[in-house]
Amino acid sequence: MLKRTLARLLVSRQRDHGFSLAELESKHVDRSKPNTNDSSCFYGGDEAGNAGIFRLAFRGSRMPECWLDVRLAKEQGGLRFGLPANPGPERDGHVLGDVSFTCEEPGKRWRIRYGGPLTDAAGNLASGEVDLLFSATHPIFDYAQSTDRRMVAEALARERWSRSFFEKVRELGQVHYEQFGKLQGTARFGETAVRLDLLTTRDHSFGSRVWAGWDRHYFLSGMTPAGEGFTVIAVRYDFCGPIYAGFTCAPDGSHDPIVHCTPLEEVARERAWPENGSVELRTRSGQRHTLEFRRDGHFPYVGDGTYLMKEGIGRFRFDGKDAFGLCEFGFDKAKYEKAIAEPSSAEPHPSVLQGGPEEARRSLS
Repeated sequence: MLKRTLARLLVSRQRDHGFSLAELESKHVDRSKPNTNDSSCFYGGDEAGNAGIFRLAFRGSRMPECWLDVRLAKEQGGLRFGLPANPGPERDGHVLGDVSFTCEEPGKRWRIRYGGPLTDAAGNLASGEVDLLFSATHPIFDYAQSTDRRMVAEALARERWSRSFFEKVRELGQVHYEQFGKLQGTARFGETAVRLDLLTTRDHSFGSRVWAGWDRHYFLSGMTPAGEGFTVIAVRYDFCGPIYAGFTCAPDGSHDPIVHCTPLEEVARERAWPENGSVELRTRSGQRHTLEFRRDGHFPYVGDGTYLMKEGIGRFRFDGKDAFGLCEFGFDKAKYEKAIAEPSSAEPHPSVLQGGPEEARRSLS
């Protein structure tokens, strides 16, 4: 009991980061820290099968990452296209080469823009562009201030405490928040131009990020057309866990933090990269929810080759209602590679992370 109380005290002391909304929405890269990380990601889909993922991650002296991929519905040919290479040098703000994320109003609107070469799944190059506006439909959910910390505290209390343990816990300190909305605008690959209207989750995190300490995780997030949203996160570290977090969001924008969910090992019991499954949730208000997920294809990003990230295009049933978003699974390659179940139909096209940044850049030369 004492250990659990101390764990809750430890977690509660990390709640207030002190940033205003404008500061929160800005770029945070502390180059004095070896594992600095600032990552912004938008991911969404619609009922027809259109989907997209857009991410910028800045890491000080380390190589930045850029994800930009669009998958069109079968009725529009099922074309998938994205960046063939690193889009260029890091600039002020959330900008990498010709890819920019611009905050037009903190907590309300962001614009994603790119113009330049793109490639399809077969490796065919064509000029293209992306111009999308994220408009928030719900307020920000700030994990530091709003999440239910009992699950985190109980996970820490189960572990054997030592100086090394607390040093690793400190390395996990990040600011992380999410928001639901819509991505609307145009995307073009060669002569194919489409208008997109995607139900979308965005997230922004910054602080220290050390992938070497991660064992496995899942991240399930999506939204129904009626405006119900959800995020469920489970992470097992090599020294602790699993730790669970997340929330549900009602159409009126009210958040309800998750206090219990199906264990990570049950969700991914037979495969580290499951094609489908379900998660039972209980929230702080006492509500119970059933979240069923299915992968409808995936985006071609794999991670750093040591810790693998699998970005599944998510189709969900949230309490029996259709929802769309992302079902991400990650795992230590050395431990779980034999448990990976790759889709048989999707050959990933060259990208910033597929084969590594240097190889990706050479594909344009």
